[in-house]
Amino acid sequence: MPTTASGLVYPDQTSPVDVAADMAALAQAIETAFAWKAYTPTLTGSGLGTSPTVTGRYQQMGKRVRGWAKVVLGASPSPSGVPSLSLPVTAASGESVLCNAKALSTGNNIFWMMADATSTAVAAGVSVASGMGALSSSTPFAWKAGDTITVTYDYEAA
Repeated sequence: MPTTASGLVYPDQTSPVDVAADMAALAQAIETAFAWKAYTPTLTGSGLGTSPTVTGRYQQMGKRVRGWAKVVLGASPSPSGVPSLSLPVTAASGESVLCNAKALSTGNNIFWMMADATSTAVAAGVSVASGMGALSSSTPFAWKAGDTITVTYDYEAA
């Protein structure tokens, strides 16, 4: 059977009609095409501890991409600057990326952060009067090993 650009199968006009088999093939193709996929984002940023753990998952449906990426800070963190995590698929533009970020301490303190994107990465920082500010060893809270920074995104692929 032929397939669409997204990998969905459909019967062509010369194929014999088998509704049950065709529907089963379509359902399986949808399940496969839109499955969540794991990826390891590239982390840019300093002071995120010794050997921070970086994970992510995303789903692509045609040109729409949505997902999340997370950093678990390693031993002796002392963040500085604005960390960023790579996107799994290049975005049409940074302006097309809807994103947000949060920091979660091991003591369960949640701090919503600013997030901004380019076509290839999402950055997470603290909100300041002039826009996005840098993290520090005590901003937005005193960082410890095991604290996390998570970004979520939804965008149009290039």
